[in-house]
Amino acid sequence: MKIASNRKRHATEQTQLIKKRTHLSPNHTVLGKRSVMIVAVGCLIALLLTLVPACTSGEKPKQMNAGETTRIGDFRWSVSSVLKTQEIGPQNEKTKATGSFIITGMTVRNEVKKKNEIDPSSIELIDSKERIYKPDKNLTAAYLKQIESDKNKNIYNTKFLPLEKHIIYAVFDVKKDATDLSLIVLASKTGAEQDVIFKVGF
Repeated sequence: MKIASNRKRHATEQTQLIKKRTHLSPNHTVLGKRSVMIVAVGCLIALLLTLVPACTSGEKPKQMNAGETTRIGDFRWSVSSVLKTQEIGPQNEKTKATGSFIITGMTVRNEVKKKNEIDPSSIELIDSKERIYKPDKNLTAAYLKQIESDKNKNIYNTKFLPLEKHIIYAVFDVKKDATDLSLIVLASKTGAEQDVIFKVGF
């Protein structure tokens, strides 16, 4: 009986020892959770960094005046004309602005030895209140129809041959109180190292 009792006690002790070895202490469990959280946060930060556009990489925008020329990605750009009007389009097809229409003419040259085209979403207009305006495809087409010139191009459909230059137009519909306008060419859409800001006035 004594032998049986000793065996039983020994088995109980072994069982308790196994339980201690296979169960983490509360502090160890908390530490494990913290490690998992740190790894998860690190992975999230790395993912966000890959999604941030090139224009937010810390490079300050390059400031230019209308009429000045600079290389942006595959193209050399300058803002050659800026007009402000309250209506646009050919006679009997005029569209009236609720604010103002800003017509930007840009001289653009393809600097690479391959066919190329511009992404229309690569340009924006911004005013003194930091409101952003996108070019309007229909208004741009209406303006080109108004001036009836085959030499002038639409930013939405102009294709460039190697080293070819065109004057292209984009029309923006801006708020009535928009002032101190600037045209921005986005680095994230052009492959450039930094945004370029052309001061256009008004």
